[in-house]
Amino acid sequence: MRKIFKSILAITLSTIFAFPAQAATMESIANADSRFHYDGTTLTATIKSVETFSYEEMVDAFLSATRTCSGYEIPEYYAEYRTNTVTFDQDKANMIIERTTWTDEWVKANVPNIATNGMTREQAKTAVFTYISTNYEYSLDILGDLDKERDASDAYSLIANNTGVCIAFSCAFRAMLEAVPFNPSTGLVDWNCVEPDHIRVAIVENGKHMWNAIQNAQGTWGFYDTACASKYRESMMAFYNLLGGQVYDCYGEKIWHY
Repeated sequence: MRKIFKSILAITLSTIFAFPAQAATMESIANADSRFHYDGTTLTATIKSVETFSYEEMVDAFLSATRTCSGYEIPEYYAEYRTNTVTFDQDKANMIIERTTWTDEWVKANVPNIATNGMTREQAKTAVFTYISTNYEYSLDILGDLDKERDASDAYSLIANNTGVCIAFSCAFRAMLEAVPFNPSTGLVDWNCVEPDHIRVAIVENGKHMWNAIQNAQGTWGFYDTACASKYRESMMAFYNLLGGQVYDCYGEKIWHY
């Protein structure tokens, strides 16, 4: 996957996280990450002042601002684009907003039935991990088809189509788990809590594969690979809270998106 997703990854901290209270808009995307700008009519993204456009940083900006989309859905903003400021035409900006909004609404309607009131953090993580691993299929048949891989590269594509590639699994796991509210007083899931705590989830990539990471109270990072768990369901919990392994350590430097 190095040619396709050179750097995608996000880290997870157990901190307060405001889950979106309303549909995504161009304003909300711009407000969520300083690399995006919206002047009332046009959405742009400005990356570091570099001679060559940084696809990796664009991916990071999308993952940061939407929590569900990778930016890979927009072909023009892949490696061939040579500028550090990108202007999104209305159709493409709307596609990201629509996918983000659809995912947020699906999560709010369905995740309360997956991670239910009274669950501990560990139980909630297990419930979301198991749901994704058993309900969605890994799209082996589209690997190598760039157009199809782009369309299957976010949480929306996995949830809506029941199939996707590793980045879609990673985005979906993050979108679902980060939405689960924990009562600060009890530490348990509480969907009625006014000011809950949330788990922050990272997306990690090593040039061949993508997965999630979550940091425990002791500061240790555990890996959660729902894509591999889906492919090997008979032993899916082997991909839950891993500390490493050949798939995650042997292909190159890991890149993290927070």
